[in-house]
Amino acid sequence: MTVYSSRYLPISSLELDIKINQKELDGLEEEEISYPEIQGQIETLEKSCYPFKPDFPAGRTDANWYVSPCQEYGCWIVNDYKKPIVLVSPNPGEKVYKSAVPLHNHNASIGLASRIAWYIDENGIGRYVTLLNGHILN
Repeated sequence: MTVYSSRYLPISSLELDIKINQKELDGLEEEEISYPEIQGQIETLEKSCYPFKPDFPAGRTDANWYVSPCQEYGCWIVNDYKKPIVLVSPNPGEKVYKSAVPLHNHNASIGLASRIAWYIDENGIGRYVTLLNGHILN
């Protein structure tokens, strides 16, 4: 089994108030300004295998990659429930329910899709979460 770990989270919109000292700006050469994390992420997304393979690792040993039967979406599965799960069909519109796998698409952007996980808590309730450096974010 291949285990992946996540390092970066794309930011869809960000407002920054940046004040740059002209003296500091004059001291920078154009070659010195680079964003290797973003550049690597763009290259990775251009070669995306999603949903069949994650574009980014999960950062957890207990995460397994899942592809939906319709092959339209994929996500990591992280299960903290220790008993067998009995599938309970969700009501239309519900996003949290008892299921070992997600029954609805998370509809995340391609940049975020490989960081989405279906997390089953200690009560057997599953929901989508985001993985960042192996940590579960609600």
